[in-house]
Amino acid sequence: MKRILYTLLFVATVLTVNAQDNKWNIGFGAGFGSPMGDLKQGFDGGVDGYLNGTYNFTSKLAAGLEYNSSTFVGISQEGVSIDATKISAILLKGVYYMTETKVRPYAAVMAGMYMTKYGSIYSDGLGNYASEYITKSKLGGGLELGLKIKWFNLGVGYHNLGKIEDAKISYLQYNLGFNIGF
Repeated sequence: MKRILYTLLFVATVLTVNAQDNKWNIGFGAGFGSPMGDLKQGFDGGVDGYLNGTYNFTSKLAAGLEYNSSTFVGISQEGVSIDATKISAILLKGVYYMTETKVRPYAAVMAGMYMTKYGSIYSDGLGNYASEYITKSKLGGGLELGLKIKWFNLGVGYHNLGKIEDAKISYLQYNLGFNIGF
């Protein structure tokens, strides 16, 4: 009986340690995008989403890939044009967790390729419509601060693409998401 009790205690301990020491994480979520710089002139806000995968090198240090996308839409004052900008990014991401508790504040650094697509649909006021699209790719980077609470993730990310077509492009992302570790 004693041997069975010790065996069960050992198995429970091993399973608990393995459950807390996940090596891989998959995160996904959505939120609100806030334009900055020259991007703010035509847009008030937008929506965004992300998907990432990271590997935990230690309990406090992780790295991986992230795909995120933000879309901003604006209507001109006269109501004769609709402008839209979509910014998608494939980024390398490094994450540092500041604690090892259930509530884990973190800081992240990101760098990679940003793909922007700017489009405009406008009218001449006589019922004639035209559209124009510009697509550019550029290296950029960003920083993120957040809070991981068990499976939930709250984060604020700053992304900077530098200048595209003589306009400084940067934006903030406010995200709510989920992390799954295995």
